[in-house]
Amino acid sequence: MPDRNKTKDRDPKGSADEAKRRDEAARWKEENAEAIKAYNEWVEREGLPFAKYRRFWCGRSAGRTREAGVGL
Repeated sequence: MPDRNKTKDRDPKGSADEAKRRDEAARWKEENAEAIKAYNEWVEREGLPFAKYRRFWCGRSAGRTREAGVGL
């Protein structure tokens, strides 16, 4: 019985599909870089949307802001 993992690794279509996905991801990232930068700047200024409603612990108190002396 052939080893499916080895067959998949040598599948040229699989390699082409993976390369296509990488190219599409890189193109999307480049096309949306300005919007991503603007959103990141907004989050830096305003904090995460709905942060005050967070109920899980991530090392910071939910709902506290930079003005209160705690960075988000």
